[in-house]
Amino acid sequence: MVNGDQTGHGFDHVQRVVNNSQKILQNETANAELVLTAAYLHDVFDDKLTDGVAGRKADVRRQLIAFGYDTAEINEIFYIIEHMSFSANLEQHYALSIEGQIV
Repeated sequence: MVNGDQTGHGFDHVQRVVNNSQKILQNETANAELVLTAAYLHDVFDDKLTDGVAGRKADVRRQLIAFGYDTAEINEIFYIIEHMSFSANLEQHYALSIEGQIV
């Protein structure tokens, strides 16, 4: 537990996801920017961690646009985040790009 976080989704968790993604990227051909962006943001609008999912998504979208991401990149990042979890795949298996598989 870091800084009182009891969810297991503190920044130390984010750092582990990013570090593991970077290690995998060393042996895979993928868009590293999309991988790392999704890795850093993967819990920002998780409904287990926030009540304001729609607002958080809108905030993330605005910030990514401000950083120069285009619509296709943003949509891919959101798709990865929304479909990468075990629970998201219980009823239907979602095919993820190599970037999503890495995250």
